[in-house]
This record gives sequence, C-alpha cells and structure tokens, in this order.
Amino acid sequence: MMELSESTRQINFKGVFLKAPLNRGFFNRKLIPNFRGYQFLYILMRLSFCFLLSLLIFSSNTYAQVLGCTDPLASNYNSLANVNNGTCVYPSTSVSPELLAELPAVMNGTSGLLQWNGKIWAQNNFSDNKLYSFQSSSLPAYQSTTLSGYTNIDWEEIAQDEQYLYIADFGNNVSGNRRDLRFYRILKNSVLNPPLTGDTIRFSYSTQTDFTPLGVNQTNYDAEAFIVTPDSLYIITKEWSSQKTSLFRIPKIPGTHSATLQGVLDVQGLVTGAVYLQAYRLILLSGYSTQLQPFVYLLYDFKQRDFFGGNKRKLNLNIPFHQVEAITDESPLEYLITNERFSQFGVTIPPRLHRLNLSSYLSSYVQSSPVIEMNQATVSRIYPNPANNEITIDYTGSLNEHYTITDISGVVHQSGILRRGTNKIVLSPLSPGIYIFSYGKPDRRQLKIIRQ
Repeated sequence: MMELSESTRQINFKGVFLKAPLNRGFFNRKLIPNFRGYQFLYILMRLSFCFLLSLLIFSSNTYAQVLGCTDPLASNYNSLANVNNGTCVYPSTSVSPELLAELPAVMNGTSGLLQWNGKIWAQNNFSDNKLYSFQSSSLPAYQSTTLSGYTNIDWEEIAQDEQYLYIADFGNNVSGNRRDLRFYRILKNSVLNPPLTGDTIRFSYSTQTDFTPLGVNQTNYDAEAFIVTPDSLYIITKEWSSQKTSLFRIPKIPGTHSATLQGVLDVQGLVTGAVYLQAYRLILLSGYSTQLQPFVYLLYDFKQRDFFGGNKRKLNLNIPFHQVEAITDESPLEYLITNERFSQFGVTIPPRLHRLNLSSYLSSYVQSSPVIEMNQATVSRIYPNPANNEITIDYTGSLNEHYTITDISGVVHQSGILRRGTNKIVLSPLSPGIYIFSYGKPDRRQLKIIRQ
C-alpha cells in the first residue's frame, strides 16, 4: 500500500517511510528504483478486474435471455425460451366462421370494413364513392354516405385513427402501372356532419422502376390492405406473381411520398385486408389463394414495428369460394369478415358477413401479453339511469371492449361489445334491481345501473 503524507512530505511505501521533495513531480522516483514495475502491475490488475467484471455482466445477461419460440400452441414451442425470435411453426389448421347475414346487393364489392361510431362501415371497390353503415343485427337495413368530390378508381381498404378516416385508392391489378396511387384522409366529424373536410396522401413504391403495362392480375404492385400507426401508413401488398406480401411505409401526412420497403412475408396467397390492434401487438390479414381458398393470417407478439418479426400463423377458413376482401375487429378474439359476390364456373356466392371467433388461437396470448395502454377514454355518459327497457352508453374509447352486466352477487346476466360512440343496450330481459356494468382491460371499470 502506498500513501502520500503532505504534512510530513513522506511516502509510505509498503510500511517503509521515505522522504521525498514533492516539488519535483508527484514524487522522486530515484528513491524508489522499482516504481515503474509496481505502477505497471497496478494498472494491469485494474484492467484485469474491469475485464472480468464486464465478462461477468455480459455472461449474466446472455444466460438470462433464451431465444426461441415462446408460443405454447406452436409445434416447436421451447419452454425455456423467454425471448420470442419469430421462429414458431404451427400445424395446418382450419376455422369455421359463423354466418351472420347476407349483405344487400348494393354491397356486392365490399373491399374495406371498420367499426366506428357504433356501426360497421363498408366500402366498395371500383367507381362507387359511397360508404355504407349498418349493424349486423339490423341487416338488410343500412345507411349510405356519399363522399362527394372523392373519386373511386379502385378503393380497396378503409382504416382510421382518432381524427380521420383513411380510404386507400391503390388497387393496381389491371395493368400494374398506376401512377396515381393515393389515400384520401377525411375528417371523421365531417363525415357525420357535412360538408366533408379532407386531403390527399399520394405515393409511389420506391422499388418499382418499370411501369410497362402487364396483363390483368400479374403485378406484384397491387395492394388491398394497410394499417395506421400514430405517424405512418403501412401498405401491405397483394402480389399476384410471387404470392408473397411486402410491407411499405409512408408518413400519414398530405403530400407525395416514396413508400419505403420494410419487409417481405411469404403468405402463399393474396392479401386483401388488414386490421391492427396496437394495444395487443396484433395484426390480422385476410386473403385467399389462387384457388379461392380464404384464410386469415395472424401476426402477433412482435417488437415495436417489426410486424413480420413475431409469430406468424395462417388459418384457412371453411367457406370455400368466398372471396374474402375485408376484415375488422369486434374484440381481440372476435372479428368480422366480408366477401365480394363471386359467380364463376357455375358457382355463385353472394356477399356475406361472417363472424370469426379466434379464442382457441389467441386467448392465451391476449390474456398473458402486457397490454400497451391505448384506451385512455372511458364511458362519458350512461342514461337514463334508472332505466326501464333500454339504456344508452356513450363510449369514447379508441378500442372496442367486452362488457358484462352482473347482479350484486356476481352472476353474469348479459355481455357484449362496447363500441366507440353511442351504444344502446336492451335491459328488458333483466328483473328490476341493481346491476354492475363492467368493461375495460387490463383494469375492469364498473358502473352501477338500476333496472326499474
């Protein structure tokens, strides 16, 4: 041990005190002939300690993280893995959707679907510039809203954020060389209370350099699906030649943009629709094969915006010859799909609305995954309360929620889906008394309602 005493102007070196004039540097090395050797040894020991400490920390982190398939439903599930590396493989599976209703003939070409303002909204492709809104229980009744001033060359998808509806006019299957690909961004409030207020987001694919016209249904630059994030639009292509899908990104602001390639996924089919549940890191794609075998493709447990980097599972739908073109969510476990009218080879399939329950495939993930809190808004008003046969609930959340109505002993009497906007709930099946209306995840919110 070495100590420097300023009061005695001495150096205590391993118990031996040596005098040294401090004004000639740190100390007089002439009085310690072997000091350089000790100094070198000291530095070497310090470096060795730092290296061993770093190695220990690195090793601890390495052993703490085990990469692999973390989904128990996968064929190659690794119970030791705690970091999902997107390698899960799943058995071939088919699902049987529930037929809810046939759509009116005016919706023969439904190509987009969403839930908004307490209703289901749909659009047609090619020339029709109307939106159609309805409730599944009220079909064939519907309302139509004309989007005056917005031309439909080939509308293929509709999606939303808090303020806007986004309508994708980017269908490109006729010759693959459109140079007027665009999104219409329309203020939601103006759809409900005209006149319409909106603008246009134009784009081209950064990877498309050849615009030579192709035959019908031959291009890889067709698209019928996209999703909206807080700052971007992600285009999901329908690739007739490769049977894959590519992910392109543009900012969701008016102007002209070059869509940059983000990734490619071999779906072995044609993607026609998408719905994104950001709070659950979950995307569902709809589509069909060239033999018109419809499917949904599940993308989930991905990191941030690496949408193709998590679990990828394809589920065939047991509704052959249904040209499924659109999908939207009722909840993280239930979805609605629609198909266009199909009439070929002696087979005619009318446009239909189906419900798809995916609890068997997603419930464990949805229940165990940490939820990104996106739904800050709540029920803003519930009236009348007390009520007789019906109660109205104004809900301002951005995500649909399951709700239950229980009595004070906890017995569930009713359940359903709470959608953004005005919800009317029939109470006539309930006996007079006090009930608890519960909704929300991860924290259930409860309100007291009185049935007179």
